[in-house]
Amino acid sequence: MMILIILLTTSFTVDYVNPAYCPLGKEHRHVKDNKVKYIISNQDESESIPQLPMYAALTSHGSTQDSYRGTSGMNLCPVQCECHQLNQPKYQVICEGSFNGHFPIDQVPLTTTSLRIIPKNGNNTLTLGPSFRILEDLEELRISSSMIPNIGQRTLWGLAGLKVLDLSQNNISHIVDYNFDGLYSLRHLDLSHNVIRSIPSAAFHHVKQLEYLSLAHNQISDLATRDINFIQFKFKNIFLKINIFLTRSPDLTFSLIFLKLNSLKFLDLSGNRVLMIDQQIFRDIRNIQEFVCSDCGLRSLLLDLSLRKLRKINLANNQISSFQQLEPHLLRNLVELNLSGNTIQLLPMLEMPHLEVLDLSSNKITDSHSSPFSVAEHLTSLDLADNMIKNITKMFSNTNNKLQYLRLSGTPGSPEYLGDLIGQLTNLQNLQCDRMGLMSIGEIPLSLSLLTLNLSGNYLSSLDPATSLQNLPNLQLLDLSANSFITLGTDMFKAISVNGLKMVYLQGNPWICDQCHISSLHQWMQQSLMYWGSCFDSETTVGETPPCVKCSGPAYLSGQPIQSLKLEQLDDCLAVESAVHLQDNNSYQAVITTWSQYMLSAVIITMFIILVVLMVTKYRQYGVYLTGEKDTDLNCQDTLNDPIHILDRSPESYVNLKYPSPL
Repeated sequence: MMILIILLTTSFTVDYVNPAYCPLGKEHRHVKDNKVKYIISNQDESESIPQLPMYAALTSHGSTQDSYRGTSGMNLCPVQCECHQLNQPKYQVICEGSFNGHFPIDQVPLTTTSLRIIPKNGNNTLTLGPSFRILEDLEELRISSSMIPNIGQRTLWGLAGLKVLDLSQNNISHIVDYNFDGLYSLRHLDLSHNVIRSIPSAAFHHVKQLEYLSLAHNQISDLATRDINFIQFKFKNIFLKINIFLTRSPDLTFSLIFLKLNSLKFLDLSGNRVLMIDQQIFRDIRNIQEFVCSDCGLRSLLLDLSLRKLRKINLANNQISSFQQLEPHLLRNLVELNLSGNTIQLLPMLEMPHLEVLDLSSNKITDSHSSPFSVAEHLTSLDLADNMIKNITKMFSNTNNKLQYLRLSGTPGSPEYLGDLIGQLTNLQNLQCDRMGLMSIGEIPLSLSLLTLNLSGNYLSSLDPATSLQNLPNLQLLDLSANSFITLGTDMFKAISVNGLKMVYLQGNPWICDQCHISSLHQWMQQSLMYWGSCFDSETTVGETPPCVKCSGPAYLSGQPIQSLKLEQLDDCLAVESAVHLQDNNSYQAVITTWSQYMLSAVIITMFIILVVLMVTKYRQYGVYLTGEKDTDLNCQDTLNDPIHILDRSPESYVNLKYPSPL
């Protein structure tokens, strides 16, 4: 009897969206918390429960069951999306398909906490509307490459739990404070790669908990201070406290762009041509820990105020020419500093005792202090690539031994540099010496710490394992690619096997594929699994295996993978002896040929300039005066006989021989 009563009268509570979704002939009524009570009465045992309203999460007598969007009541997911259950009842929805004009938000599970709309191919065409408010549990919203033109007024109001908002790579042109009204839990905001031109005052004062803000790669050029007299009337309630100071200093100015962002830890302005950063913009973000402004056109960063928590600065690809253009007290507490791609010429002593990571690559450094890093006791990573430093080894004469990563790529060096550096830096783990013009590396001292050695892009043609690999027992990666090796002996591959190297890069060398030059290499490649599958023509091997090692000569084997060759079918040394000598000097001849072309071009240009100068000097007193007369219209003899009539025939003639008519 009890079971029969339960079947006859059943009530459900569902999330309310629109009463029109209630099935025909059924009854619903509002209850608290924006719910609708859906009443089914006098129901036959065989009658199934009618379809519930869309957007509904069904609960029956206090028990909850997830309901996906759709008309069938089955678990659904938007087309071109993937729905992953994180933990009951939370879901992550990832949409990598194409959506133009409309996104089916009504098909996204109500309990979704993470929604990502990031097309794999091309761009979407979407607008950001209030429909996202139905996802009340949303904590992460990422919509990229969707041509969103603007955020809208209080569009995301009600998403009080939203912590991450990523609208990068869209078409947003401006932002205002009410764009973020109601997002009280927002911690991460990414507006990079849009077309924002300026930032109004107090644009982010609604998101006081914001910790990460990226405005990189927009079109922002104005970060100047704003006159407090101009804007106080607009935000009267905000500036009540400031008015006290205003009466004392009527000319006082403030930058209110980042007003109320006391919790901000990360700020990225990269790619905006701000040219100059006024210290006033940091007054409201004094707790900032990392500041990035690469490719901003900056010439200096001088701030009087104290930013005690600032630990990382990235000012790469600007126009900073010396360390004097950087505030000393800011540098003193830094842990990471990136000044790559600037125009620094002299490296002074760096009074940065907490510094751990320093990037000075692609500058114009030619000289330095005798011990520029002696105070940087915690320095572990240093990048000096693509500079013109005359004496690298002297820079580390009194340096601590904590340095683990050193990159000298593209910096001119000599054979003894390698041994001296490894001998001085006893804790060095990764040494990048590619593109240094090395023809030999000399003797390497014993190093138990070195794990990675990059010697690619040099002019090495031989390598003695007795003076190199044997003193590097823990070496795991050796890069010898793009050098001048035509052969490697058996002792080299024995040393590789004994040392237990995990990877040796050998591609890009002018290997001569005959029996006496590649027999050791061929045998090693057949036995080692290091290059297995490297020459397969398959997308699955890209990025997983080293590049294919191929023959450079003789001509009929050029470009052939060495692994696929059969030694018994190759020529012996005598048959290709001339080709061997040709290949042995291949890289040097290429260099000489390149320089010859440059020199020939320079000589031709110089001779042309000299010829032009001589011509101008010789004929500078001559000139041509155009009278406008047509040579074809005049006959010399006729002109002499009747000059008045002949010359007057051409209306363009500058001479008029008629007598003036009387007035």
